[in-house]
Amino acid sequence: MTSERERNAALNHQEYLSRALTLESYPTMVFVELTENCNLSCHMCRSSKGYDRALDMSPALFDTIATSLFPRATLIGLNGWGESTILRDFPERLRRAVESGAEVRLVTNAHAMTPALWRLFFQGDNVVVVSFDSADPEMFAKLGRGNFSLVKRNLEQGVKIRDEVGRGLIYLNMVVNSYTLVTLPNVIRFAADLGLNKVVVNPIKVVTSHPSHLGYSVDHIPVVLDESAALATSLGVTLQLGGALDESLAVPEALPDTCENPWSNVLIEHTGRVTFCHHLLHTPAEYGMGSLAQSSFDDVWNGAPFQELRRLHVDAERSRGLPSRFQKCTWCYHNRYSDAEFPTEALNGREVSTLSGKKLYRLRPVSTV
Repeated sequence: MTSERERNAALNHQEYLSRALTLESYPTMVFVELTENCNLSCHMCRSSKGYDRALDMSPALFDTIATSLFPRATLIGLNGWGESTILRDFPERLRRAVESGAEVRLVTNAHAMTPALWRLFFQGDNVVVVSFDSADPEMFAKLGRGNFSLVKRNLEQGVKIRDEVGRGLIYLNMVVNSYTLVTLPNVIRFAADLGLNKVVVNPIKVVTSHPSHLGYSVDHIPVVLDESAALATSLGVTLQLGGALDESLAVPEALPDTCENPWSNVLIEHTGRVTFCHHLLHTPAEYGMGSLAQSSFDDVWNGAPFQELRRLHVDAERSRGLPSRFQKCTWCYHNRYSDAEFPTEALNGREVSTLSGKKLYRLRPVSTV
């Protein structure tokens, strides 16, 4: 018997394929920003400030989202601009997501991950993505990533519990910059030593004049990625690029045709503002499609801003970009590959070259492979 979740997913995909502007289906991927508060002050992310309860999502808003959207969602993400695991009621909110039957995904710095949280996550085939930008404790600290030893210990606990229950996925997400690019092999070794079998790599996003911009290391990128790919293969680790580390190295076959997110995806911020993509954390007002503080979700989902956005994305299949107010989307059309859990989002079912039998995006342009 087909479930409500399965029916919604099938309809949503068909409406995306037909490029419908008004949808009968609901989003299949629901990302909920539980807080903007964080326990770290990473240099590429934010300045240090005290805890502000006004930056937490209210229980009433979370209940509204969980009641109306979780039953139809295939994936629920419980993260945003802040660190969800520091909330006192995070275990209860996590439990509600897990018990909905959807796959649950969390991006975390892992400082507050406890055995109880790991066990709750791995009641299902859920995913914990740990932001991890250096395997060197000194560089880890310089980047503002916190306590290296604590993160390592918590990861060890997570791997042990994952193995005990025999389900769930933990992997590392490394945001590389011009200083840390050459250390990617060390992160792969660190993952393998811990029993993690996946590392996803994404480029830092800073102005081109910033010394950490990857443009300063573009000549080294193919060499480092070739070395890293070979090492990952030898250690049994999947190495995946979330996006081109430089636009000159982007692989056209792996870039979006028409991005699926405006049809399948919502990010609901702690205030109730609704945006259309889980990559749009802490974005300007123009990325908002409406707010649950003023409107129902149905009114936002098929309101004029969402319909216009979908039309712009349909046009982007030819233009490869959106108007200037949506420059983050244009960047994706030129650089973003598929997300680790969502292979149809960018690839739309197309085959991309593999390394060692694993689905990996080409690490260099087609002409040079």
